[in-house]
Amino acid sequence: MGIPRFSISRGAGSRLLRSTLAVLIALPGVPAFAQLLPAERQVLIDLYNSTNGPGWIDRTGWAAPGPDCGAFGVGCNAAGTNVTSIQLYQNGLSGSLPALGALSQLRILGLSGNQLSGPIPDLSGLSQLASVELDINQFTGSLPALAGLDNLLFFGAAHNQLTGSIPPLTGLLNLQSFAVGHNELSGPLPSLSGLNALLYFDASSNLLTGTLPTLAGLSNLENFSVGDNQLSGTIPPLTGLAAIRRLDFSRNLLTGPLPSFQGLSQLEAFSAAHNALTGPIPSLAGSPLLRSLNLGTNLLSGTLPEFSSFPNLNVVGLSNNQFSGGIPALTGLAELNTFQVANNRLTGPLPALTGLSSLVVFTVGINQLSGPLPEPPSPSALAPGGSNLCPNAFPSTTFVSHPAWDVATASNPWFRSCVIFFDGFE
Repeated sequence: MGIPRFSISRGAGSRLLRSTLAVLIALPGVPAFAQLLPAERQVLIDLYNSTNGPGWIDRTGWAAPGPDCGAFGVGCNAAGTNVTSIQLYQNGLSGSLPALGALSQLRILGLSGNQLSGPIPDLSGLSQLASVELDINQFTGSLPALAGLDNLLFFGAAHNQLTGSIPPLTGLLNLQSFAVGHNELSGPLPSLSGLNALLYFDASSNLLTGTLPTLAGLSNLENFSVGDNQLSGTIPPLTGLAAIRRLDFSRNLLTGPLPSFQGLSQLEAFSAAHNALTGPIPSLAGSPLLRSLNLGTNLLSGTLPEFSSFPNLNVVGLSNNQFSGGIPALTGLAELNTFQVANNRLTGPLPALTGLSSLVVFTVGINQLSGPLPEPPSPSALAPGGSNLCPNAFPSTTFVSHPAWDVATASNPWFRSCVIFFDGFE
């Protein structure tokens, strides 16, 4: 069973962004006699016609004689002359988007969760844009240029079929969230220098190459995810990331040592699994909130950290490395769900599992562990087949049937695949 890869979600950052937008982009009431500028009304008509308007889930106010400021999902300025928001989330839109350049006052473009296809239209003239949400559609082509969108707070185009490179983000000093994961984007990551308002960056699950950008000094950054790409080089220093909660560098081509974790007091999840990282795990003492540590399938060495120092720990994924020494105590880890240290060079006895009532996966095979077999947690949440204990160097006196471990390892008896050592001879 593979380690669950932690998912970097917008979470609190998204709620903050939405509350920020609610304050900054409050839409005043529209007088009954107000009339949209003809060019802006035409954009709405084109939007309805090009995205199968009759098939929308809610098309109130969009049909003949045509949309205005009272149409579902449309917001306008106080005078009722300009469109300031289009919010048609999960509303059954399909087809391609028309040109939007006439909407000079547009601040929110929210079209996530539809079946829109074709290219994302040019946004360069929409200087008032604060939020662009195009996630979970079928857009193709390249990302639009964002230069000059100085008011942009939020840009999301994740889960599409976009290709090409990520455009420069230079000068977007108000940008708080940038999410383009799960596309087919290629080329290098953009520079993030100077983006001091940035809270959330996700470019995971693409075809990105090159090295990681400098992250030092992004003091508001909470989530950074670039996992599942083809990035190379080393992980840059994490200095000054005082607010960082989640970092994901997994499934790339990264080499070299892990950076220092000093100062990462808010860190909850760190993943750099499936790379070619070397050296020891640096001190984690400054990250007491750590919940997930996933460094499996690297070339890491040295000893394992003292897990009991992290009472919120939920996931430990350190399999397929070159760690040596013993497994530290797991005392007090009531929330521990997954513990994977298989295929290392670990020695000594297994730790007691008392009190680990949340433990579902426990894999320690392919090491040189010895000593008595610990009792499973009671009550036990171990998943059938989710654990392995062998091969190891357990003494033959340990090989006694244990129904709970038989089920947890899906091996009856549990020691069937263990190598038996007799006085040092196999």
